[in-house]
Amino acid sequence: MKKYKLQNTNYIGICLLFVAWCLVFASGVWACSCLRGTPEQYFNDADVVFVGKVLDIEQGWGNEFEVKFEIVERQKIEGSDKTIVVRTAVMSSACGYSFEPDVIYVVYAIKEGDRLYTDLCSGNHKHYGK
Repeated sequence: MKKYKLQNTNYIGICLLFVAWCLVFASGVWACSCLRGTPEQYFNDADVVFVGKVLDIEQGWGNEFEVKFEIVERQKIEGSDKTIVVRTAVMSSACGYSFEPDVIYVVYAIKEGDRLYTDLCSGNHKHYGK
């Protein structure tokens, strides 16, 4: 019977050690981290690049925002639409980009099917004019 208690104690100790390890290292696992690139790299990696003013931000499907932009300047974009919708994750920990209403941005997005997506690692930034 003492042998059983010893094994049970070891099992609980191992479980507690594992939980402590997870708590210590979990913050680095869940955070978004990006390698810094140059404007040329961001431009080349993107399918669509434009300067746009945020018109509306809505909760999209799942954990994403749908951000509607008025296109101010076309840099790498097809078509003649005056507005465009780009999706991004809701949480910055999931690399979601925090767009602000009525602010003008340079946006770098990738196509996935018929949708456009962007994130913290895409190179987006506020546009301050030429």
